Amino acid sequence: MSAGASGAGNSQTVTVYTSQPDQDIAALVDAFTAAHPDVTVDVFRSGTEEILGRARAEHSNNALGGDVFLIADEVSMQALRGDGLLSPYQSPAAAELPHEFADPDGYFTGTKLISTGLVVNTDSVAAEPASWFELAEAESVVMPSPLYSGAAAYNVTLMSEDPAFGWTFWEDLAPRTTVVQGNGAVLESVASGDAEYGLIVDFMAIRAAAEGSPVAFAYPDEGVPVITEPIALSASGADSDAARVFIDFVLSPAGQQVAADLGYVPLHPETQPPGGLRSAGQLTVLQGDSAALAARIEQAKERFAAIYETS
Repeated sequence: MSAGASGAGNSQTVTVYTSQPDQDIAALVDAFTAAHPDVTVDVFRSGTEEILGRARAEHSNNALGGDVFLIADEVSMQALRGDGLLSPYQSPAAAELPHEFADPDGYFTGTKLISTGLVVNTDSVAAEPASWFELAEAESVVMPSPLYSGAAAYNVTLMSEDPAFGWTFWEDLAPRTTVVQGNGAVLESVASGDAEYGLIVDFMAIRAAAEGSPVAFAYPDEGVPVITEPIALSASGADSDAARVFIDFVLSPAGQQVAADLGYVPLHPETQPPGGLRSAGQLTVLQGDSAALAARIEQAKERFAAIYETS
């Protein structure tokens, strides 16, 4: 079955393991099914860490159930690749996307950009921050825990490995920072005035501001870490035409429009991001080698926990 086919010709099923929120994966599956009515999509949705654990357990029993992985970040994909759970697939739809957000060996491809920047309470902070290092002068900061959030773990590891930041950045931040479980708690803390500044994913803060919350989002001048919610063909899906068609759709203009409609920054250059969000071409991205970061992420989480006295 080709990427442009309207259906499979006979009924086929693709099983997707994803960490996307329920409403996001539901919208994506609905759009895909409308274009490919002969393909049934089964979904297992959970946090990235639980997906990795389930996939590894299934693989060890030669019973990997997922055909496609659609999870938070490249580091997690590198972990799956290292465990032999992925098959390379160069989707023809990926040719139109920025190559820096895809694995050069074809094991996974980014589907969107989710940046982490700074959110401020506009009642207590007069000007939006231009630099990450302005946090050193803040009275109160809140951030998601890298022990719970995959994106936060990626951000801490990436920035600690960057000479412009290093561990000094995180050590200087610790005395004024409260660590919470996720981005939602960050937004709540800043919006309520409990904290002046927060580290948060872009779309959540911008959406809240548009709805009247007293917050503003800033992209620091040094750049922002991004997760790309990559998609990959699993080892068990290597012979599945339906799995390839699903991947092709997600990376196509139609699939990228679904991402934009849900409030994310699409990677396709012809698909416009929602208002207030910067496109891929407008972002300064803090980047690192995902394979190297994957090797260091557990150590980074342990060091962060020791600095912040969290567990």
